[in-house]
Parts: sequence; structure tokens; C-alpha cells
Amino acid sequence: MKREELKQEEIRQEEMQENEAKQGNMQENEVKQGTMKQQRDMSQMEAAKRRYDETEIPDELSDRIQSEIGKATQKRKKLIVFHRRIQRGTTAAAAAVIVFTAALNTNTAFAETAGNLPVIGTVARVLTFRSYETEQEDMKISVEIPSIEIISEDFQGLEQSVNEEILRLCEQYANEAKVRAEEYRQAFLDTGGTEEEWAAHNIEIRVWYEVKVQTEKYLSLAIIGTENWSSAYNETRYYNFDLEKGSMVTLQDMLGENFKETADSQIRAQMEERRKEGTVFFDGFEGINENTPFYLNEEGNPVIVFEAYEIAPGSEGQQEFVIDVNASQENASQEDIPQENTEAVGNTANLEDLAALLGKSDEETADKFGGGAENWSADHAFYIGRTYEVEVDEIPCKAFTTCSDDKIVESVSLWIVSGERQVEEAEVTQWRDRVTEMMGTEPVFDEQISEGGSKNCRWTGNGIIASMNQMTDILTVSFQPAVGELK
Repeated sequence: MKREELKQEEIRQEEMQENEAKQGNMQENEVKQGTMKQQRDMSQMEAAKRRYDETEIPDELSDRIQSEIGKATQKRKKLIVFHRRIQRGTTAAAAAVIVFTAALNTNTAFAETAGNLPVIGTVARVLTFRSYETEQEDMKISVEIPSIEIISEDFQGLEQSVNEEILRLCEQYANEAKVRAEEYRQAFLDTGGTEEEWAAHNIEIRVWYEVKVQTEKYLSLAIIGTENWSSAYNETRYYNFDLEKGSMVTLQDMLGENFKETADSQIRAQMEERRKEGTVFFDGFEGINENTPFYLNEEGNPVIVFEAYEIAPGSEGQQEFVIDVNASQENASQEDIPQENTEAVGNTANLEDLAALLGKSDEETADKFGGGAENWSADHAFYIGRTYEVEVDEIPCKAFTTCSDDKIVESVSLWIVSGERQVEEAEVTQWRDRVTEMMGTEPVFDEQISEGGSKNCRWTGNGIIASMNQMTDILTVSFQPAVGELK
């Protein structure tokens, strides 16, 4: 090696030794500084601890702390009871809970959604249990399945069975709707349609839920399935809970033993009001039954729901009727009046007496036939008329009046059979003869049978139009003035 190269190599070695010495000094200084900082922190912590230990806690604050600890313990106990109840459920329910818990723990978006959902007095809430969207063969499927969570010892696992039913209902509807859409697509293509034309249909199947009401007392939930290409298969299922009693709610629970009569009366009155506004209904409303769907509103009133084509043409859409619980309670209290008081006034009538109510003021008719009960719209905004319990030829019937805005009687309806039994042809003949004798004219029969299956006939005479409506379990006679006669 040349002399100059050796000299340069010695210089590099000296520089490397100097750098290593500097780094060693820096590390030693850092260690010393860290040790000193740690010693300072420990000293500060010990001083803070001495000040904390020497501070006297007021009795009031101590009591509050203990109270909050007790509340937390009770809440934890409730949660333990709830989870134990889940464990006692079926394997399917347990699996569902596991899936739900896993989703909460692993899916941030899901957890945030669940956490932001409202809680009813720490008793019940509705969570999105499962949500997904798929697209195939120009068909979009959107599914959102809820789960009801109730922390209460009163329900005895009721929410579990309901959640299983909801899960099964949602998946079944989505699968069946998919099959219907595929069959529709195949039929469309088989009849000359093209793939491009089919794609333009934008077929969408949707399953979701809607919380109708959520209060301290009630929880009402709707499960909805729709297909945008056909309204005939749309389906809605309602679930109504009484959170105080720990049970499902029925119409009888809300309206009493005479729930059918109460609901039917208010529905017919509301139908008459809507007819005046142009709504078209099928003839011969047959009334509700214990399986008629309903949900609860914020006022705690049941809202009875009829799907399209059920009581009205499809163009009128879904029809909903709010049933006033307070009105039903008032009617029930009136029914509690001793029978002798009613008979003292008298509730017997004939067809002439009923027709004579036309054109009279509501005030004039108030004391007729044992006294009539006021009949209002569900929201108590419109006065409809009066209802009467009457006997015509010793046959118990119900009579209804409808009034104008200035409370003048515009029509009278006599309900002879109102859904409680089959109409007999013999009684149809007898009532037809009664009306013919009263009117003094022969009936004119409607040759057409309505979509609802009703048979109709009418009489005209003495400025009055009388009509009879007959269905399988409905028989009514009504009176109204001939055109212009009331004025």
C-alpha cells in the first residue's frame, strides 16, 4: 500500500473512534436524563398521593358515590339476568345472539349504528340485526332485519320468539320475492322482451322495518316487504308490545270486549267522511276481526290498516283508520247505564220514525230512541252524527245518523245484520216488504253485483230515497233526501 493511502486510512480510523466516543457519551447522557426524569415523576406522584390521602371526603359526596356504585351494580344484575335468559333459549336464538354480539365487536359501522339507537327507559330498543344488499340479473335486493332487545324479567323470553319469527319472515319474503321476480323476468323474455328492456324495469325487492311508536308504555314495530314491479305482493306485519305488562297488545286489550263493534262503528263513520272528500270504497264493509292488522300511534290509539284492494280500489292505496280509545271508553261507560233507565225513555222505533229524522237538527234528535251517543271522527275534529240502539218490530238494530257542518241530519242508516251472522233470504224479503209498505213504491233492483259482492235495491217517494244493501253477513237499510229535498 502506498504511503498516502496508509495515511488516509489512519485518519478514517481516528474519525470513527471519535464518532463512537461521541455516541457513547450521548447515550450515557440520555440514560442519566431519563433516570432523573423518572425520579422527578415518582417524587411528584408521591407528593400528590400524600395530598390526596390527607384530603377529607365530605359525607354527602361519599353517599352519592356509594349510591352510584349501587345503581351500576343493579344494572349489571339486570344485564346478567337478560343474558342468562338468552342462554335458556333455543339453539337458533343463541346462535343469533352470538352472531349479533360478534357483529357488534368486529364491525365498527354496525356497532355505531346500534349504539346510536334510542333506548326506552333502559327497557327496550330495536337494533338492526342484519343488513345486506345484492344485485343479480338486473335485480336489486335490499334487506334490513331488526332485532328487539328487551331487558325485563316480565317478558319471559317473548322477544326471543318474536325475533326468530321476524328473521324467518324477512328471509322468507326476500326469497319468495326473488323467485317471483325471476319468473316475471323469464315470462317477459319468453313473450318477446329483450334484456335491455328488462334492465330498464329496475326491479327492486326491499325488506325493512319501521318503528311506529316508542314510548315508556308501548313499542310498535312494522316489518315491510315491497316489490316495485307489483303491489299485489307487498306485505306488512305489525308487532305491538305493552312494556308495562310484558306482553303483546291486541285490539281487545285496547278497546275492550266489544272491540269489533267499537272499531267498526268508527271505521264506517270515517269512511263516510272520506267518501264526501272523494275517496271510493267497495260496498258492504264487513268489519274487522281479531286478526285485523294494526299499529299504535303516539297517543296510544290503535291504527287499523287495510292494504290496497282490501276495502277500496287499488288506486286509493292503503287505508288507515285511527280508533279513539277514549271514545270507546266513553261508549263503554254509557253501556253501563242500568237497563231500566234506558227503557224508561224508550228505544223502540219504526222505519217512519227513522226517516223522520232527516232534515232535523242534531239537537232535536238527541233524546230519540233512548238517547243517542255522539259520534266523532277519530281525531275529534269532525262531528259525524249519532248512534242509537233501537228495536224495530222487536228486532234489535243499530241506527246511525250523519250530519252536515251545521249539524243537520243528512242520512239515516239502520244496520240489521252487521257481520255477526249470516243473512237469511227470508229476512231480506221481510225487510224489503217493510220498506215497500213504508215508501208506497216498488223497489228498483240493481242488476249488477258490486265488486264487494253486495246486492242493492232502492225506492223513491215522498222526497226520500230508501236503499237496501245485502251481503253475506251484512244487511242495511238507509234513508236520505232526494236531490234538493233537504234544502
